[in-house]
Amino acid sequence: MPTDLPDEWFRPSRSEEDGAREQDRLAEKVRSDSDGAPDRRSSSPSTPGAPERPQETTDPSARTLDPESTGRLSLGGFDDEGPSVVVGHAPGMRSKGRREGGRGPRWPLLILGIALALVIGLILGSLARSARSSDSHISPVGNSIAAPRVTAAQPWSGSTRVVRDVRADASCVAAPALDESGRQVRYPASNAVDRNPATAWRCDGEGISQRLIFQVPAGTRLVGVGVINGYAKRSGDRDLYAEYRRVLKVRWTLPDGSWFTQDLTDGNRSIQALKISPHGVRGPVTMTILGSSAPGMPDEGSRDAILLSEVQLYTSS
Repeated sequence: MPTDLPDEWFRPSRSEEDGAREQDRLAEKVRSDSDGAPDRRSSSPSTPGAPERPQETTDPSARTLDPESTGRLSLGGFDDEGPSVVVGHAPGMRSKGRREGGRGPRWPLLILGIALALVIGLILGSLARSARSSDSHISPVGNSIAAPRVTAAQPWSGSTRVVRDVRADASCVAAPALDESGRQVRYPASNAVDRNPATAWRCDGEGISQRLIFQVPAGTRLVGVGVINGYAKRSGDRDLYAEYRRVLKVRWTLPDGSWFTQDLTDGNRSIQALKISPHGVRGPVTMTILGSSAPGMPDEGSRDAILLSEVQLYTSS
């Protein structure tokens, strides 16, 4: 007999053992009946002219596995005597095991699917980051041109002198008025450049956005400006500077389009000067009022006005 049969073949279930005992009992009965019956094959006459069919010989040492016997191994041929040994499984058990074995465990496929999903996710994330990075380095053509850098030049530090022969015009001029003695007083723009603090240019109201335009000799090298920001005149014991509005901030615009602002201090009755970097001037220099104070005498309507006693333009000396 073969010695390499699996061990589980020799572990039949209880139903198989009962079936084996029943089949052994039937086999014993068949053997007992066959011993008493005559051999029909030897007594059967041969038919003349019919070909003899060779008798099948069985090798006692041959072992066949009958698939219909549900795993029962017959020891010998069909006519051999002897018990049979159950070495298989019950009907349906072996085929079920084969189907399950053929299908195999599914967890390797699950792990493989998860790994593929992770790899695809990493690739897509890397592509998205690369796209965002490339987009961040793209700028419109118009923005790629750097704006010109403006470097503030140093103001003039040398000696200065007042520019002569300056002509002035204004966007607003108040009408003439009478002083305390009954004399008529005029307030043209030229009063701002006559180098006399007792005279002044006047514009009624707060004066915001009003302009003074100065014409200087061609080729003047402008290095600074100066302003008396109110009416610096005394009439007896009266201080006219405190009675009217005062200019607090102006913007200067040069002929080449450059400009700068000048802040003025309220209460300072003297000339307030500001030096700038040298500029060659060929054209008008414009001063625009950006801020003014409240009138010193708000209940007196005649004092609701701005007055500038003096405006000076400086050149290098």
